[in-house]
Amino acid sequence: MKKKFFFYALAAVALVAGLASCKGTNTNNGSAPVNDGSLTINAPVTVEAEFAQDAALIRSVKACVYHEGNEVPIATGSYSNGKLSITLPATLSEEYLRTIDDLVPASVIFSDHGVKQSPYAYIYAFDADGQKIGEFYLDGWDLTCTVYGQYNYFDRDCTINGTDDDENYDLSLKKGWNLAYAVYMESSSLLTTTKPSDITMQWSYYPSFY
Repeated sequence: MKKKFFFYALAAVALVAGLASCKGTNTNNGSAPVNDGSLTINAPVTVEAEFAQDAALIRSVKACVYHEGNEVPIATGSYSNGKLSITLPATLSEEYLRTIDDLVPASVIFSDHGVKQSPYAYIYAFDADGQKIGEFYLDGWDLTCTVYGQYNYFDRDCTINGTDDDENYDLSLKKGWNLAYAVYMESSSLLTTTKPSDITMQWSYYPSFY
């Protein structure tokens, strides 16, 4: 099940009413805002044993957004001693932002229909030759749900709430970078800016071939 509209590549998430074990408070998951509006991620990365040899080849890290069919780098970072470090920029060019009001079902309520959003910021790993060899994900799970965290840039504060079929939205967004959680359950979903309290989120590395 994929989102029919905004957050571009952000997948659908699980129903609030069915998330007794997946409700909670915000957390930064290794990321923190900077005074200039940028957002820095400094976090340990979990690498499965089968991917360790591949991860040892990482020499650089880039955050990219999709624009007109291309992956556009917006920030560079590093991966060293098992730790990811990258700072997302304080602002994004207007060309990478788009309004999303035309994609939203009538049952989902926007506080500001003029809000613009960037595509999700993918965080890729590159080898010494500059070849993309993998990607870093923020994820977590338990017996009731699977959760993915993703970063999108918004050009103003906005709230998005409502239900469309089995997809539910509970988003309190601020101007700048926002971390949203896509929570999968068996038959329903929730997209939220509130971290599920009983889920341990972690950064994981997966090679491109996985």
